This record gives sequence, C-alpha cells and structure tokens, in this order.
Amino acid sequence: MSLGGQHIVSNTNGNLLVQNLTDTNPSSSPREVKPTIEVSSLAINSDGTVIIGGANDGQIWLWQYDNAQKQFNGKPFLKKHIGKVLSVAISQDGNTIASSGADGTVFMWNRKGEIIDEKKLK
Repeated sequence: MSLGGQHIVSNTNGNLLVQNLTDTNPSSSPREVKPTIEVSSLAINSDGTVIIGGANDGQIWLWQYDNAQKQFNGKPFLKKHIGKVLSVAISQDGNTIASSGADGTVFMWNRKGEIIDEKKLK
C-alpha cells in the first residue's frame, strides 16, 4: 500500500494489479502489469505510478507508469542479491529504493538502478 493509503499493488496469479483506492467510479479497473519474473516482494510509491518488485532470483525491477502509452514499463536493476529478494521499499519522494535479500544484504538504490549504499547483515 502506498504512503497515505491511496494506492495498492497486489500480485494476483503472476500479474501485478494497481488499484486507486480513492476512485469511486465503479467502471474503473485496476492497472495491470504482466511481469516476466516471479515476484517475491512489492512496493508502490505514493501516487501509484512507480512499482518496485523483488524477484525470487535476486533481481530488482522498477515499473514506471507511462501516461502516453497508458501502461507500466519495466526495467531490471543490476542483479546484486544472491537468492530471493525478501523485501523492497520506496521512499516517500520515490527517489530511493531499498531491498533486502536472503543472502543477508541490504542495498539502497536510486531510480536509475544504481547502488548508493550497501550493507551486509550476516
């Protein structure tokens, strides 16, 4: 759920669904993302336009909503985790992403997919 509780992202049958919880229009349908990965963790920014996903194979993905194309476009970050991504988070301003993995590492990323900090917990 986004900060402020306006948007929620869920993993349903392998597809990601983004729903605006404040939209009272009954004909509104969730925005859908069809990832090519097995998602293990999700986070969404406050306005529902950026989704961060962690995968079972250690990959981090960022999906950005494109208003012109009316769809989310995804890009993978450089694979750094060894094994499953356990958790992902996105900062309130949407510019910093955190990920933690089963390998005991925590990475801080910028939106370009560049590592800005790294910690080994084990």
